[in-house]
Amino acid sequence: MIKLIEREKLLLYKIKIIIRDNHSDMFIAKSIKELGVDRVEAALTDTMLMEKDGKIKTNIAKCLTDMLSRMIKDKKVLTFERSNKPTKTISDKKTNILNLIQNIANTKNININNSTPFTESTLALPRTINKIYKVLFLTSNKFFTHRSNPKKSEKMILETLSTKDGIKKNLMLIKGKAFEGGTERGMLSAFHARIMYALTHTWEEHGKQYMDFFNQDIKICYCNVKIKKLASTLGLKYSGKLGGRQYTRIKRAVDDLNTIPFYFDCSEFDEKIEHMTFKFLQTTIFPKYKNKKTSSIIRVEFSQLYSKMLIQEQGVRRDKSICKISDPLAFFLMNYMESILIRHGCINIGLTKLIKRLDLQKASWHNFKSTRMRQFKKATDKLLKSPEITLSDGSTIASIEYNENKDKNDFNMKITTTKAHKVIDITSQVAI
Repeated sequence: MIKLIEREKLLLYKIKIIIRDNHSDMFIAKSIKELGVDRVEAALTDTMLMEKDGKIKTNIAKCLTDMLSRMIKDKKVLTFERSNKPTKTISDKKTNILNLIQNIANTKNININNSTPFTESTLALPRTINKIYKVLFLTSNKFFTHRSNPKKSEKMILETLSTKDGIKKNLMLIKGKAFEGGTERGMLSAFHARIMYALTHTWEEHGKQYMDFFNQDIKICYCNVKIKKLASTLGLKYSGKLGGRQYTRIKRAVDDLNTIPFYFDCSEFDEKIEHMTFKFLQTTIFPKYKNKKTSSIIRVEFSQLYSKMLIQEQGVRRDKSICKISDPLAFFLMNYMESILIRHGCINIGLTKLIKRLDLQKASWHNFKSTRMRQFKKATDKLLKSPEITLSDGSTIASIEYNENKDKNDFNMKITTTKAHKVIDITSQVAI
């Protein structure tokens, strides 16, 4: 008998209901153990979409078991597991970004021509709030920096992984470069992160549209968004008409998401894949700005890796109010703490430790406890003065306190939240 943990049991129960077959329980349980929950769940989603489009000639149970059999047979790359060493980001310990990178790197390149047609589809099922809240890797603070950072590129440890033999290795993230020795192209700021949340919210709000390429295991998410709608989501103030300066600022930020690269250094793990370049967007189409009355619509297509994570729902839901946090430090604070506050309702952490967890670049105000407390208090005061800032479960921040620790060498920040007293409409929240 195969022993399954709670999350695996829930997936097995979900599959039994959908495929309406109890004879494949043992095989599916074995597949979940071997491939992992995320990959099996992705296979289930693909099977359901194929059934909806009428592409399944047999029954859905046989289609799913055949797909899982092929996935097990084609599994040649060693699976790396997380080490027990804590990482600087809060994430689901079962999510392995290295496997996603390797899967995409081994996929055929997209060639949009007559021989590679695609269909436009939407996700079949509405999304539900995850019981275990996890932060999407690609929107953690590691991928962004403060606007005052003078550096054009930066290298950091994204994850510490360990092989089955217990050998620890680092998966490196290089911001602002497409490859080693490449041109430094700058780094993305908190404003770019807010743009990504706003675009993703629009994608979900408009029906989670994606392009499905035939004969290739590739799905690309896309959306069309009005500039005014984007500005409103970001909380930019304008009196009814969007000026050319604000239009240009949004346009430049979206263009940066399309052009400023990252690359993952995978050389320690895979001989075939030295590194993989990543950008948040792969295509953007901008209208020409004529006057304030112009109805301008931007079309964006998310990158393959980002699209894959959106479709597999690998991330905690965000309320779109996070897009309106204009102070960079306050934004990074909420971006890091939201999953903790949702699970526990409070957090108590030293400011020195918090600076490391937020992945902030070095600054002079980090060196003294009084300046640390002053900078964080300035940021958190803005959060308290914004009643529209809510967490994805509907709760709000009740109080933020600062107290000296026992050694008198640092301050602790304590944040508590109020519980939600109403049911949240999960269809109106950002899927990140």
